[in-house]
Amino acid sequence: MSLRLGRDTADRWIAYAPQQIDGWAHGYVSQARFYSYTQFTLTIETAPGFTDVVSVDLSDMSYTPLTETSYSEFSPVMSGGGSLYTLTVEGDQRDASNPQRIWYHDTRQGISAPILSEHDDIGYYELLSASTLVIYKIGSPSKLAFADLRESDLQYIVTDPGRCIRRLSASSFAYVQNISGSTRYLKTYDMERRQSDFIIGLPSGVEDFDLLPDGSYVCATSTGIMRHEPRSQTGWTTIYEWPDGMEVAPTRISCNGSNRLVLITQR
Repeated sequence: MSLRLGRDTADRWIAYAPQQIDGWAHGYVSQARFYSYTQFTLTIETAPGFTDVVSVDLSDMSYTPLTETSYSEFSPVMSGGGSLYTLTVEGDQRDASNPQRIWYHDTRQGISAPILSEHDDIGYYELLSASTLVIYKIGSPSKLAFADLRESDLQYIVTDPGRCIRRLSASSFAYVQNISGSTRYLKTYDMERRQSDFIIGLPSGVEDFDLLPDGSYVCATSTGIMRHEPRSQTGWTTIYEWPDGMEVAPTRISCNGSNRLVLITQR
Protein backbone atom coordinates (compact mmCIF):
# COMPACT_ATOMS: atom_id res chain seq x y z
CA MET A 1 0.00 0.00 0.00
CA SER A 2 1.22 3.52 -0.78
CA LEU A 3 0.02 6.86 0.59
CA ARG A 4 0.80 10.45 -0.29
CA LEU A 5 2.18 12.93 2.23
CA GLY A 6 1.45 16.62 2.51
CA ARG A 7 0.57 19.48 4.85
CA ASP A 8 -2.87 20.76 5.78
CA THR A 9 -3.88 24.42 6.08
CA ALA A 10 -2.41 24.51 9.59
CA ASP A 11 0.93 23.19 8.23
CA ARG A 12 0.46 19.83 9.93
CA TRP A 13 1.61 16.61 8.29
CA ILE A 14 -1.15 14.47 6.79
CA ALA A 15 -1.21 11.24 4.80
CA TYR A 16 -3.90 10.65 2.20
CA ALA A 17 -4.90 8.83 -1.00
CA PRO A 18 -4.07 5.23 -0.03
CA GLN A 19 -3.45 2.99 -3.03
CA GLN A 20 -3.21 -0.78 -2.94
CA ILE A 21 -0.17 -2.28 -4.65
CA ASP A 22 -0.79 -5.78 -5.96
CA GLY A 23 1.06 -8.19 -8.20
CA TRP A 24 2.15 -10.92 -5.80
CA ALA A 25 -0.72 -13.29 -5.33
CA HIS A 26 0.85 -15.39 -2.57
CA GLY A 27 3.94 -16.01 -0.53
CA TYR A 28 6.29 -13.78 1.42
CA VAL A 29 6.30 -10.07 0.53
CA SER A 30 8.12 -7.65 2.82
CA GLN A 31 10.87 -5.10 3.50
CA ALA A 32 9.88 -2.31 1.14
CA ARG A 33 12.41 0.54 1.14
CA PHE A 34 12.59 3.62 -1.07
CA TYR A 35 15.82 4.44 -2.86
CA SER A 36 14.48 7.16 -5.18
CA TYR A 37 11.46 9.46 -5.50
CA THR A 38 9.22 6.71 -6.95
CA GLN A 39 11.24 3.49 -6.68
CA PHE A 40 11.61 1.10 -3.78
CA THR A 41 13.14 -2.32 -3.24
CA LEU A 42 10.98 -5.22 -2.12
CA THR A 43 11.64 -8.79 -1.00
CA ILE A 44 9.35 -11.39 -2.57
CA GLU A 45 9.09 -15.17 -2.37
CA THR A 46 9.96 -16.77 -5.72
CA ALA A 47 9.83 -20.42 -4.64
CA PRO A 48 9.16 -22.21 -1.34
CA GLY A 49 12.05 -21.31 0.96
CA PHE A 50 13.64 -18.84 -1.48
CA THR A 51 13.29 -15.06 -1.88
CA ASP A 52 14.62 -12.48 -4.32
CA VAL A 53 14.71 -8.69 -4.42
CA VAL A 54 12.79 -6.62 -6.97
CA SER A 55 12.50 -2.90 -7.65
CA VAL A 56 9.00 -1.40 -7.81
CA ASP A 57 8.32 1.90 -9.57
CA LEU A 58 5.21 3.74 -8.37
CA SER A 59 5.16 5.96 -11.45
CA ASP A 60 3.95 3.10 -13.66
CA MET A 61 3.52 0.24 -11.14
CA SER A 62 6.21 -1.79 -12.89
CA TYR A 63 8.75 -4.02 -11.20
CA THR A 64 12.23 -5.21 -12.16
CA PRO A 65 14.13 -8.21 -10.72
CA LEU A 66 17.38 -7.17 -9.01
CA THR A 67 18.60 -10.55 -7.74
CA GLU A 68 18.03 -13.90 -9.42
CA THR A 69 20.49 -16.20 -7.69
CA SER A 70 20.33 -19.73 -6.28
CA TYR A 71 20.34 -18.21 -2.78
CA SER A 72 17.70 -16.24 -0.85
CA GLU A 73 18.12 -12.47 -0.63
CA PHE A 74 16.23 -10.14 1.67
CA SER A 75 16.64 -6.88 3.68
CA PRO A 76 17.71 -4.93 0.58
CA VAL A 77 19.41 -1.53 0.77
CA MET A 78 20.11 0.26 -2.53
CA SER A 79 22.90 2.84 -2.53
CA GLY A 80 24.26 5.01 -5.34
CA GLY A 81 25.45 3.80 -8.72
CA GLY A 82 23.43 0.59 -8.80
CA SER A 83 25.00 -0.84 -5.64
CA LEU A 84 22.65 -3.18 -3.80
CA TYR A 85 23.24 -4.78 -0.41
CA THR A 86 21.22 -7.73 0.84
CA LEU A 87 21.16 -10.29 3.57
CA THR A 88 21.73 -13.57 1.79
CA VAL A 89 20.91 -17.03 3.09
CA GLU A 90 23.31 -19.36 1.35
CA GLY A 91 20.78 -22.14 0.76
CA ASP A 92 17.17 -22.82 1.70
CA GLN A 93 16.24 -20.20 4.31
CA ARG A 94 14.01 -22.72 6.07
CA ASP A 95 17.21 -24.47 7.20
CA ALA A 96 18.49 -22.45 10.17
CA SER A 97 21.97 -23.95 9.81
CA ASN A 98 22.63 -22.23 6.49
CA PRO A 99 24.95 -19.18 6.68
CA GLN A 100 23.29 -15.76 6.60
CA ARG A 101 25.67 -13.03 5.43
CA ILE A 102 25.60 -9.52 3.95
CA TRP A 103 26.24 -9.53 0.22
CA TYR A 104 27.11 -6.70 -2.16
CA HIS A 105 25.58 -6.73 -5.65
CA ASP A 106 26.61 -4.53 -8.57
CA THR A 107 23.29 -4.56 -10.43
CA ARG A 108 24.83 -2.97 -13.53
CA GLN A 109 27.75 -5.38 -13.88
CA GLY A 110 25.99 -8.44 -12.50
CA ILE A 111 28.63 -9.03 -9.81
CA SER A 112 27.78 -10.38 -6.34
CA ALA A 113 30.02 -11.21 -3.38
CA PRO A 114 29.78 -11.44 0.42
CA ILE A 115 31.16 -8.75 2.73
CA LEU A 116 32.09 -9.38 6.37
CA SER A 117 32.22 -13.00 5.21
CA GLU A 118 33.44 -14.28 8.58
CA HIS A 119 30.11 -13.23 10.17
CA ASP A 120 27.32 -15.62 9.13
CA ASP A 121 24.70 -14.89 11.79
CA ILE A 122 23.47 -11.43 10.80
CA GLY A 123 19.75 -10.67 11.04
CA TYR A 124 19.56 -7.02 9.90
CA TYR A 125 21.90 -4.15 9.10
CA GLU A 126 22.09 -0.48 8.14
CA LEU A 127 24.74 1.33 6.09
CA LEU A 128 26.23 4.42 7.75
CA SER A 129 28.86 5.19 5.10
CA ALA A 130 30.64 3.50 2.20
CA SER A 131 32.79 1.52 4.65
CA THR A 132 30.84 1.39 7.92
CA LEU A 133 27.56 -0.15 8.99
CA VAL A 134 25.52 -1.28 11.97
CA ILE A 135 24.68 -4.97 12.06
CA TYR A 136 22.19 -6.99 14.10
CA LYS A 137 23.92 -10.12 15.35
CA ILE A 138 21.55 -12.98 16.08
CA GLY A 139 22.07 -14.52 19.49
CA SER A 140 20.83 -14.93 23.05
CA PRO A 141 20.63 -12.06 23.50
CA SER A 142 20.91 -10.46 20.07
CA LYS A 143 23.12 -7.37 19.79
CA LEU A 144 23.85 -4.41 17.56
CA ALA A 145 27.47 -4.02 16.50
CA PHE A 146 29.41 -1.37 14.61
CA ALA A 147 31.40 -2.79 11.69
CA ASP A 148 34.15 -1.18 9.63
CA LEU A 149 34.87 -3.02 6.38
CA ARG A 150 38.54 -2.05 6.72
CA GLU A 151 38.82 -3.91 10.03
CA SER A 152 37.93 -7.40 11.22
CA ASP A 153 36.70 -6.69 14.74
CA LEU A 154 33.16 -5.66 15.67
CA GLN A 155 32.24 -3.11 18.34
CA TYR A 156 29.19 -4.32 20.26
CA ILE A 157 27.07 -1.36 21.34
CA VAL A 158 23.41 -2.36 22.04
CA THR A 159 21.83 -5.45 23.64
CA ASP A 160 18.30 -6.70 22.85
CA PRO A 161 17.61 -4.44 19.86
CA GLY A 162 14.57 -4.62 17.60
CA ARG A 163 14.76 -5.30 13.89
CA CYS A 164 14.53 -1.70 12.59
CA ILE A 165 17.63 0.52 12.24
CA ARG A 166 17.70 3.85 10.38
CA ARG A 167 20.72 5.98 9.55
CA LEU A 168 20.71 9.54 10.89
CA SER A 169 24.28 10.49 9.92
CA ALA A 170 27.62 8.82 9.25
CA SER A 171 28.05 8.43 13.00
CA SER A 172 24.52 8.05 14.38
CA PHE A 173 21.38 6.00 13.88
CA ALA A 174 17.90 5.42 15.29
CA TYR A 175 16.77 1.98 16.36
CA VAL A 176 14.18 -0.03 18.27
CA GLN A 177 15.05 -1.20 21.77
CA ASN A 178 13.14 -4.24 23.02
CA ILE A 179 12.16 -3.90 26.68
CA SER A 180 9.69 -6.67 27.51
CA GLY A 181 6.78 -8.35 25.75
CA SER A 182 5.24 -5.77 23.41
CA THR A 183 7.05 -2.84 25.06
CA ARG A 184 9.59 -1.21 22.77
CA TYR A 185 11.40 2.13 22.80
CA LEU A 186 12.58 4.29 19.95
CA LYS A 187 16.17 5.37 20.65
CA THR A 188 19.16 6.93 18.93
CA TYR A 189 22.83 6.02 19.20
CA ASP A 190 25.77 8.36 18.66
CA MET A 191 29.01 6.57 17.79
CA GLU A 192 31.17 9.57 18.64
CA ARG A 193 29.73 9.86 22.15
CA ARG A 194 29.20 6.09 22.52
CA GLN A 195 25.82 6.91 23.97
CA SER A 196 22.19 6.01 23.36
CA ASP A 197 19.33 8.44 23.94
CA PHE A 198 15.66 7.67 24.57
CA ILE A 199 13.24 9.28 22.11
CA ILE A 200 9.80 7.82 22.86
CA GLY A 201 7.98 4.58 23.53
CA LEU A 202 6.58 2.93 20.41
CA PRO A 203 2.84 2.24 20.11
CA SER A 204 1.91 -1.28 21.18
CA GLY A 205 2.78 -3.86 18.55
CA VAL A 206 4.92 -1.53 16.43
CA GLU A 207 8.36 -2.82 15.43
CA ASP A 208 9.12 -0.64 12.41
CA PHE A 209 9.52 3.10 11.75
CA ASP A 210 11.01 5.57 9.32
CA LEU A 211 11.89 9.26 9.11
CA LEU A 212 9.89 12.03 7.46
CA PRO A 213 11.65 14.84 5.54
CA ASP A 214 11.68 17.12 8.60
CA GLY A 215 13.43 14.53 10.78
CA SER A 216 10.30 13.45 12.64
CA TYR A 217 9.42 9.77 13.02
CA VAL A 218 6.57 7.87 11.39
CA CYS A 219 5.09 4.45 12.10
CA ALA A 220 1.92 2.52 11.29
CA THR A 221 -0.55 0.83 13.64
CA SER A 222 -3.83 -1.02 13.29
CA THR A 223 -5.64 2.33 13.69
CA GLY A 224 -3.62 4.53 11.32
CA ILE A 225 -0.36 6.32 10.51
CA MET A 226 1.37 8.01 13.47
CA ARG A 227 4.01 10.75 13.62
CA HIS A 228 6.29 11.91 16.44
CA GLU A 229 8.19 15.19 16.51
CA PRO A 230 11.15 14.78 18.93
CA ARG A 231 11.30 18.51 19.66
CA SER A 232 7.73 18.51 20.96
CA GLN A 233 6.12 16.98 24.03
CA THR A 234 3.02 15.75 22.22
CA GLY A 235 3.90 12.08 21.82
CA TRP A 236 2.52 10.28 18.78
CA THR A 237 -0.10 12.10 16.71
CA THR A 238 -2.32 10.56 14.04
CA ILE A 239 -1.77 11.79 10.48
CA TYR A 240 -4.09 9.24 8.87
CA GLU A 241 -6.86 7.00 10.22
CA TRP A 242 -7.88 3.82 8.44
CA PRO A 243 -11.49 4.01 7.20
CA ASP A 244 -14.20 2.38 9.32
CA GLY A 245 -14.36 -1.33 8.72
CA MET A 246 -10.90 -1.52 7.16
CA GLU A 247 -8.70 -4.03 8.98
CA VAL A 248 -4.99 -3.28 8.56
CA ALA A 249 -2.02 -5.02 10.21
CA PRO A 250 1.08 -3.04 9.14
CA THR A 251 4.51 -4.65 9.49
CA ARG A 252 6.84 -2.33 7.53
CA ILE A 253 6.92 1.33 6.54
CA SER A 254 9.18 3.44 4.30
CA CYS A 255 9.21 7.12 3.29
CA ASN A 256 10.78 8.42 0.08
CA GLY A 257 12.14 11.49 1.86
CA SER A 258 9.55 13.70 0.24
CA ASN A 259 5.85 12.98 -0.24
CA ARG A 260 5.22 9.23 -0.38
CA LEU A 261 4.90 6.36 2.07
CA VAL A 262 4.79 2.67 1.31
CA LEU A 263 3.51 0.08 3.78
CA ILE A 264 3.65 -3.68 4.00
CA THR A 265 0.56 -5.19 5.66
CA GLN A 266 -0.14 -8.75 6.69
CA ARG A 267 -2.40 -10.68 4.37
